[in-house]
Amino acid sequence: MVSAQLDTPLGEITVVSLHLHWPWPYRQATQLEALIPALNDLQGPVVVGGDFNMVPWATPIEQIGEATNTRVIAGLRFSKSLLAGFVQLPIDQVMISNGWLASAETGPQLGSDHKAILARFVPVHQIQ
Repeated sequence: MVSAQLDTPLGEITVVSLHLHWPWPYRQATQLEALIPALNDLQGPVVVGGDFNMVPWATPIEQIGEATNTRVIAGLRFSKSLLAGFVQLPIDQVMISNGWLASAETGPQLGSDHKAILARFVPVHQIQ
């Protein structure tokens, strides 16, 4: 996990890049348990993105959301292919603070084994 607080035209935003291990037997739960205190300390608004190795409706995503006061940007984005593309997984996520409007879509595999996720977001009070 890496985070940075940015001063943007929309105000200060904390941006987090997160890469979690696969779940059992790869200790994702232990890794997340160690990260929760740091996630709790982040100042909002917060954007969390990365390879979560977990589907958006799973408990680890809920735990990250509770710790950062964020939610997964709506939509099901298949970002990882297995078995020559036969299996598609939505395991890369972008989460945004409440009070922000957001959209996200998959992009190309820019040198990775995962598709990119492009997110757009704006605070509700900026919309006229």
